[in-house]
Amino acid sequence: MFDRSPGTGWHLAVFLGIVILATSVPASFATTSAYGYIAPIPPPSVESNVTPAVRPAAVPTATPTTVPTATPTAVPRLADIHPNELGKIMILEYHVIGDQELRWTRTRESFRRDLEYLYRNGYYLIGLNDLLDNRVRVPAGKTPVVITFDDSNRSQFQFVVGADGSLKTDPTSGLGILEDFSAPHPDFGRSAVFCVLPGADPPNDLFGQPAYRQQKLQYLAREGYEICNHTLWHANLRQIGEKDIPRQIALANKAIQQAVPGYQVNTFNPPSGVYPKNVSLLVDGTFEGTSYHHRAILEVGAGPMTAPNHRKTDFLHMPRIQAIQTELDLWFRYFKQHPEERYVSDGNPDKIVFPAKLLDDYQPSQGAQEEPSPDSTYKVVRLR
Repeated sequence: MFDRSPGTGWHLAVFLGIVILATSVPASFATTSAYGYIAPIPPPSVESNVTPAVRPAAVPTATPTTVPTATPTAVPRLADIHPNELGKIMILEYHVIGDQELRWTRTRESFRRDLEYLYRNGYYLIGLNDLLDNRVRVPAGKTPVVITFDDSNRSQFQFVVGADGSLKTDPTSGLGILEDFSAPHPDFGRSAVFCVLPGADPPNDLFGQPAYRQQKLQYLAREGYEICNHTLWHANLRQIGEKDIPRQIALANKAIQQAVPGYQVNTFNPPSGVYPKNVSLLVDGTFEGTSYHHRAILEVGAGPMTAPNHRKTDFLHMPRIQAIQTELDLWFRYFKQHPEERYVSDGNPDKIVFPAKLLDDYQPSQGAQEEPSPDSTYKVVRLR
């Protein structure tokens, strides 16, 4: 368990983090918010140490589901869209979606406003698997953005029973708000990543509603959302010891696969962003016959990530932006002021196009081949 009482080291870490960021963020950030009001220089984000009690829960077996895929689009004139597929990508980190704006709660109204801002400013929802596969399926001229939900909180995903007796997504839950916004905006995409705690106590008990646990995981997989392993019950991986780490991860993976047989969990989210000394334990492991293999590990906070083909990209340390007002103001405004740093798609997931001046930042992938470019100011590389 974490101790969050007054005077603990947790508060010291927050204080030090605020001092560091306050001295490193340009003064220009303490101006107009991306939403149109005056915002102060934001403090850094530090994950709160909310650790539910151990409460393993069995998940009944269900049938496997399929995930739809998008169709590539044609590449338009480069000069018209200014592609930069070595640019930065925001992975947004949400927790509770509720009625009051708190440190780990985003109100429903604010969440809708976030989606509206992203849509109006040319962002397009994708999952993490697009980045891991280096197949970013985004229309030409748009910027990919990833939404993640941590802790499988009840506010994120609820079912309601329709008039015909069928289960429908509660429009007041986080997922319901996302789907209601995406439906009339097909040019915004429809994706999110849910980092789940199959053995946690309420309110993080795999979205609540125990009778619908397996249906919820099936729904996420069937509708193209991604399921991420967040351990069994939000364990601090430095405190439980290395022998217990495979247990925490494997049992969470087992619960997911019992609900959705054959589902491949590619992403791991260490609670509170705490990595053990032996990071390899987060990538591969086995416990009581259940194995796991993760291709990516999510961090807490830090900022946007670099593109899959950027030489600095490390999928085992994928930074995120916490979805609190100060952090969102900071980064939304930053990309308004520095549009050249955004990842901008050329529209073809089998190629990457980027300004020739960024060639030193390019990390070739296996099988990639440079192609003649119709514009000498851009490099064109065929990935497959």
